[in-house]
Amino acid sequence: STVIAAAGDKLTGEQTVQVGPGETSVFTTWQELETQSGVRAKLDSLGAGPMGASGTEAWINRHYMQRFGGAVMLSFIQDALQAASNTTQKSSGSGGYTVNNS
Repeated sequence: STVIAAAGDKLTGEQTVQVGPGETSVFTTWQELETQSGVRAKLDSLGAGPMGASGTEAWINRHYMQRFGGAVMLSFIQDALQAASNTTQKSSGSGGYTVNNS
């Protein structure tokens, strides 16, 4: 196998940040490669993964807290209010309600 870019070489390029649901790669366009010894090579080509598929693996922030944080907080508040109302118990015999403040 032939090593095109060694560890420490510098690749210059751009990436497309429009990522759809379920995608884990971004499209990259590499413009130039500069080796540690200062040799520059013009690439002007698309990036590809280890198996040759277009795109480069990337960590993508899905913003789950921004998407679901409000619903989780609302659910928590509803559960807290339900727990508070469960401390109010119907007393046996008198037909009234008692509040347990402990």
